Amino acid sequence: MSDTVVSTAVELCPLPDDWRVPADWKRHMLRADGDDVDSPLRPHGYEASVHYVLDVERRQVSVHLPTGELARHDAELGASIGGITLHRSGVVPSRLDLGALTLRYHPELATAENVNSLLTELEPLVRELLDNFVAVPGTGARDWTPQAVDAARRIHRLIDRRPYRGTEFDFPHAQHTYLVSAENFFTVFPSLIERGWAGVTDEALDRAIEQVHQMTACLKPEHLEQLIPLTLTGEKLPAGKQGPITAVTIVGVRAWLHAYRRQQAEGLTPMDAARWDGALGHALHVQDDSSDADLQAIAENTVRDAAGQGIKLLGTDTWVKNLRADRRTTVRKQLETLGTDIAELEKKLKPARQRRKILVSRVLGWGEQDTDSSLGRLASMSHTAVGDIREALDKDDSE
Repeated sequence: MSDTVVSTAVELCPLPDDWRVPADWKRHMLRADGDDVDSPLRPHGYEASVHYVLDVERRQVSVHLPTGELARHDAELGASIGGITLHRSGVVPSRLDLGALTLRYHPELATAENVNSLLTELEPLVRELLDNFVAVPGTGARDWTPQAVDAARRIHRLIDRRPYRGTEFDFPHAQHTYLVSAENFFTVFPSLIERGWAGVTDEALDRAIEQVHQMTACLKPEHLEQLIPLTLTGEKLPAGKQGPITAVTIVGVRAWLHAYRRQQAEGLTPMDAARWDGALGHALHVQDDSSDADLQAIAENTVRDAAGQGIKLLGTDTWVKNLRADRRTTVRKQLETLGTDIAELEKKLKPARQRRKILVSRVLGWGEQDTDSSLGRLASMSHTAVGDIREALDKDDSE
């Protein structure tokens, strides 16, 4: 249901042949006699790890070394290739941390020859990894496949077990869960497909990814038997230390969901309303006082115009409602700002108004020919307000 990424070469960026361990690398200290707590400490290895990092876009694998005593920041290394969460999410980051060669107990590996030889061993596995990513239809993103996940695990194991190669602590690569593509999973269980996925937005499809993964929790033994022929190995996995393997991981869910939605679009290209270039012109018709009926009409016009350009708009009703809500939020913010400004002005005007009242009272106290209207014009007050002050003064005099 998805297009496989076309294979090209993988570029390796090794250390220079004359590379040596930097003098500022911190040594890892161990007791000379492990059974004697009083024995002197001696340097054994380095508090450092050599990371192998893949630039997915450039198809380039490079060696990343720690700076001084600290390892490089995670953001520079990228996402760890060993995390199951990464595979389940259906997201292939632009940078992947393939693993680290730990030098704490194996200082002999800290040579350009050893570091670069492992880099060379990784090259065919990295090419297998890159060549088995699939494009997510309608996006610029990539998703995983069972073959890519398996390659990632073998890469991680190759790096992680390098110090133990040829020892009793080494072990062969083994599958601990059945890997099955989303396409094969729904081929076996078509009744689990929710037809509503065909008309939902990208955000809703993201939520559906976890929903699909949760479907494996309901698989019964007979269901697993149906599924096994279409898993990565195509056969039953050997039992592990904990007994028979029954865990199933569905891979490539994001790509499958986007492909399914496109197949159901009847020749149109599915697209969120907010992403369509032509939506801007229709958005101008949404006002803060638009009624629900107005919004419905705008949504229908937008969907019709988009269809004329080969686009199946998704989430249009929610889009217009969100636009109206944004406009109303803007009005409320304007009202809040204006109210704050007026409150500050009124606070400053209060003593001035009190001073004005005092001055009007003084003028009235003279008993001259000033009328309420003339004095009101002079003080920028209503004649009624001046009259109220006059009455208050007359009342005080009578008492």
